Amino acid sequence: MAETKNRTPFGDWVVERLAALGLEPEALKTKLGSDYLRDCVLYRYPHERYPLPRTIDDLAALLEVAAAVVRARLAGQPTDTGRPDVRERLRPWVPRLAALFEGHAEVKTLLGEALPEVVTWPGALDEGVTTLAEEIRPSLEVNQPQLLVEPVLDWSRRPLILRGVCVDFAIVAAMRRLQRLPAVLSASAVVCTADPVGLVLHRRANLPHTTYANCLHTLGGAFHPDLETLASVGTDRDLHDTLVREVFEESRLRVSLDGSTGLMVEEPRTGFIQLLGLGVTAPRPRPELNAEGMSELVRPEHLLATLLRDRWVPTGRLAVLLWLAAGAPGFPEGPIFGGLTVDEVLEEVVATAPLEHVAP
Repeated sequence: MAETKNRTPFGDWVVERLAALGLEPEALKTKLGSDYLRDCVLYRYPHERYPLPRTIDDLAALLEVAAAVVRARLAGQPTDTGRPDVRERLRPWVPRLAALFEGHAEVKTLLGEALPEVVTWPGALDEGVTTLAEEIRPSLEVNQPQLLVEPVLDWSRRPLILRGVCVDFAIVAAMRRLQRLPAVLSASAVVCTADPVGLVLHRRANLPHTTYANCLHTLGGAFHPDLETLASVGTDRDLHDTLVREVFEESRLRVSLDGSTGLMVEEPRTGFIQLLGLGVTAPRPRPELNAEGMSELVRPEHLLATLLRDRWVPTGRLAVLLWLAAGAPGFPEGPIFGGLTVDEVLEEVVATAPLEHVAP
């Protein structure tokens, strides 16, 4: 891809743009880098239902996301996604917090060092769903690939294996309209910053087909499996790709799961199955508006009030409480939460039970 003999002016522009983003031609020759970029824009021709970026600005924005994912790939896989000391600290809190979120959010398992393996699985879809999806598809400005997770029989298996059926978002939208619960695979993170100290959260937009509109959530989004006809985004190799890509899309922050603690959680009222990273650190944040909402920085002294009074996606609020239960990794120690310690904040939240949960 970086060789000059086959390059066009467009190819030159792409290479120059990526170099400005920190990816030199030598890096682009690696399989880890070139596969993702090819999947994004360079060598796939779009199916009619999956348009390529329509303007040069759209393409530039897509390349910026691609560069963030490729840089993370070249840095290597996370080596520690389940520290034993953090898991032990979490264990007594998981059932206490689960009681606050019964029917709204559920911890399925604490992960070990390895991320779940994602395997595509053949599966048939209901004819009513596929027919409605055909009607919905032309109205979607963006139609991205999704993975519908099959029921997991053994959450304790290591490495955890997640099998799923590849679909597009039109299928997901059709299932929701028919009051089905698509088990969409996703990844998110409780993202911490040190300067200033705070949590970077995401205020979801009020869009058609959006669940929990206008609510706070952790940064993250859906896993993108390999759909051969899709050309508008790159294929996620694993859930680490998903987390890096989604956090960058929503906040322009570059993160990694390395050194954080991973869990799998479920959102029963929407069907989402989610990898959750606790204590993912990032550089200095900046407010970032995108098509799916707005990123917000919550300072520690405001966190308790935000947890109790704001509108939340249930798994987002559970994620922040689990992060607190893990000892607030990524934050300074001490009573920084408006004079309260981590445990005091947790006890305050538990004491206010039952929590008010919004509808999807």
